[in-house]
Amino acid sequence: MTVETCTSYCSGLGYTVAGLEYGDECYCGTLAQAKAATTSASCTMSCAANSLEICGGSNAISWYYNSGIASSASSSAAAAAS
Repeated sequence: MTVETCTSYCSGLGYTVAGLEYGDECYCGTLAQAKAATTSASCTMSCAANSLEICGGSNAISWYYNSGIASSASSSAAAAAS
């Protein structure tokens, strides 16, 4: 998992926000969800496929916003396969 892989996956589903946790878990959601669960200082885990990127941490999600997507998906977060 990389930041680009997750954000691309979420964009393809119409979500504006991608979240990464535990180095290899990707979650898709809305800006409101990301604001409600702000990125934690515990986000120190490298992405599994790119050690130069941060992909969350233990019970901590790194959120990435894609301003080029107009959210048309439901407001519940969807987990992506890593």
